[in-house]
Amino acid sequence: MELTHQLAPLLRTLRLSGILETLDVRNRQAVEQQSSFVEFLTMLVHDEVERRAQKNLRLRLRRAAFDPTKTLEGFDFSFNPKLNKAQLFDLATCAFIERHENILIYGPTGVGKSHVSQALAHEACRRGHEVLFIDTAKMLAHLAGGRADGTHEQRLARYTRPDLLVLDDFALKPLRAPGPEDLNHFDFES
Repeated sequence: MELTHQLAPLLRTLRLSGILETLDVRNRQAVEQQSSFVEFLTMLVHDEVERRAQKNLRLRLRRAAFDPTKTLEGFDFSFNPKLNKAQLFDLATCAFIERHENILIYGPTGVGKSHVSQALAHEACRRGHEVLFIDTAKMLAHLAGGRADGTHEQRLARYTRPDLLVLDDFALKPLRAPGPEDLNHFDFES
């Protein structure tokens, strides 16, 4: 289409090249529905906004470093009937993040704690929060390595920067120095 040929370089210059993906379809739709120019432009801009939102979500999920298949939709609540479903869905609103509150999910091995924590992290990503999911022992070893090579502060920033830090298998292994000291950098009291 001649229109696409003319618009493509301009849209790329404006960093709106995602519009090209739906331009032909939206143009046909606008002609069929006899849409105004403003309605047509609104559809294109909406498509671009949605495309960017999906791209940002994929990026947040990748950086969060958890299994993206672990969602609330995929959790089998019949597996653990003692789980307070209403409380879990309340946590899924992520209001605790906005209030700068901490949550602790605890229980015996094999009851779904890791799945639930990853599902809550997934929901936080969907809501636009930056998240990092990591095994506690791995994080503490990484921080200890930073003490040895002089990058402790940079490594610590990696863990304090996200809106939500999920420490999996917390205290599953005994904490050895300087692990407890490194944990003091996190505000677990708020």
